[in-house]
Amino acid sequence: MKHAKTSCLSGGLIALFSTATLALPAVMTMEVVDINGSTTGLPSADLVVNPGDLLKVEFYLQDWAPGLLFYYQLRLDGASLASGTTGTISLAELPCTADGDCYGESACDGNLCHCWSSLYIEPPGSRPDHVFFGQDAILAVDCTSMLALAGNYGFGGIAFGIPGIPDPGTRTYMGTMLLTVSGNASGGFTLGLLQNADQTFVADENDYLIPLDWSTTLTLHVGADDCNGNRIPDDQDIAQGTSEDCQANAVPDECDLTQGASEDCQLNAVPDECDLVQGSSVDHNGDGIPDECQFEPVPAVSAWGLAVLALLLLIAAKTRGTAFRRADG
Repeated sequence: MKHAKTSCLSGGLIALFSTATLALPAVMTMEVVDINGSTTGLPSADLVVNPGDLLKVEFYLQDWAPGLLFYYQLRLDGASLASGTTGTISLAELPCTADGDCYGESACDGNLCHCWSSLYIEPPGSRPDHVFFGQDAILAVDCTSMLALAGNYGFGGIAFGIPGIPDPGTRTYMGTMLLTVSGNASGGFTLGLLQNADQTFVADENDYLIPLDWSTTLTLHVGADDCNGNRIPDDQDIAQGTSEDCQANAVPDECDLTQGASEDCQLNAVPDECDLVQGSSVDHNGDGIPDECQFEPVPAVSAWGLAVLALLLLIAAKTRGTAFRRADG
């Protein structure tokens, strides 16, 4: 698939624009939509990743009314790619053997695709949520300039032959980056946009700069505890109430069960000790096991008791036999 009217972005996509502004800020957001080829169950932000992961990150724009969107540009803040404890996040280097292995106009250079395979804007007609859906546009990406080599990867677009795009009232797609987590990465990486109005901006049909919310970030917790595998750090699961922690041991209760740290004799997906604390089970004998999971033992009978029982049964049998004979006789 080729990029329609794609060019290289270098320094700035558009000439200087007017400093006049509109009243409301537009919002740019970024979201991990795929990790290692899996798209299921990913949280929109603050997610757990691991060294070596391949991340597909999409960028979106919304809320630029009342003006018409004419062009936009954004750059990732290169410094944020090294904001963890160790290691880095970087633009992915994708292996290839031929040009057909690479995305769009990207060529196979030796055994690696050109960086356009990892930084691209899908064509406007390819997805209904595209910011320029149904319109002609000039799209531009930059992964090779001196600015981009510092990690400030960027892309942008401009409406072609029309006065501008009205705000649809929903978020719209702007572009895609494929990022890799280095093998030695650890800690929390908070990715953000380059907060420079010459590099990250949106503008209307009159070349007026539309106010932009700079607060967009994406936090990647490399190697954080995620015992239930939902890509949310365990401490956030507990803090947000998506997991319980009745023992206050900083481990979600469901993980205490799967890891064998707690028992669940009634199979109700709640640790037995939590059932007791919460009052849904009782433990009259104080052995730490819910009473409903225990049966009262049958008292043991001694040998002397068995002998007495046998004698009583024998007497009863003889008595019944005599009664029957008298009745018959």
